[in-house]
Amino acid sequence: VLDSFEIEGPHGVHPCILYPPAGVDILDYMQCLEGGSLPENLLRVTIRFMLIALDYLHGANVIHTGGYSKTA
Repeated sequence: VLDSFEIEGPHGVHPCILYPPAGVDILDYMQCLEGGSLPENLLRVTIRFMLIALDYLHGANVIHTGGYSKTA
């Protein structure tokens, strides 16, 4: 856990936990591929699994953000 905190919202106080990315992120993986981009067949599978993961998180009432960024 990198950090934890609470945020007060309209429905009460919500605990927040910040984790580092798990494993290789998609940008690192894409840099290893010829042309630096995902071929269509991998892109379709990647998007499908991302949507399945987001649906699971929403069903578990987990809030997610894309706050992680790399700096050069």
